[in-house]
Amino acid sequence: MKIPIALCLSLALWLLFTSLAGAEPAFGPPQPADPMPSRENCFIHQYQVNDPEPPLDVRSSPEIRPDNVIAALPNGHIGAILSEQNGWFKITWTTGAITREGWIVAKRTDYACNGFIDAISSFPYTINGRLIGAGSHQYAVDLQKGQTLVLRPNRQAASKHSLCWPSAITGPDITGHTPGIPDAYGKWWRKPGDTTSPEPDEWRWTATVNGRYILHYDSNFKGFVYGPCILTIEE
Repeated sequence: MKIPIALCLSLALWLLFTSLAGAEPAFGPPQPADPMPSRENCFIHQYQVNDPEPPLDVRSSPEIRPDNVIAALPNGHIGAILSEQNGWFKITWTTGAITREGWIVAKRTDYACNGFIDAISSFPYTINGRLIGAGSHQYAVDLQKGQTLVLRPNRQAASKHSLCWPSAITGPDITGHTPGIPDAYGKWWRKPGDTTSPEPDEWRWTATVNGRYILHYDSNFKGFVYGPCILTIEE
């Protein structure tokens, strides 16, 4: 089940959840993960265990009792979220060939949007995000014929392990194997047999037709941090 995240999570709502939870944990921004993107179309369906006192207990019900611990998960474990309830995630995990269900404290995990598509209309725009587990972040830009889309990594602001180039870029005049298009398979700026050309400082594409272009940042399993990259349009 996908979990929609509201565009605005107010301080009053945070305090209300905290007061209602009592001894139970409050559901809130991920710690120490990056801040949750404020998007209406954000969907969360995976978590990664990040417990300051590992391992993370899995319980048969969303409450802390001495008799309801049914398993324990190590830090770094990635799994699926079925639902959220008052600061708890209902999850599934696999032991051997058996899939089980249980509850974990949400704030002892990292989580972020696993899927969204943003339509970009104001430039320059900074692309910056994090995928935890499998998912897809997509940034859509509408171009007119003759306009040039430019993507420039801001490497000075990027973390050491941050990715800059998208997993794919699609558009009405871009096929799946168009030369010079960033992809997930290596050094897209080099032609076959080229082993020396340095990584460029930017990628640009001039539209030959009107249409929508989408920059894809896709994860098949563990996820990654990407950006910041500056997206602009030149006339």
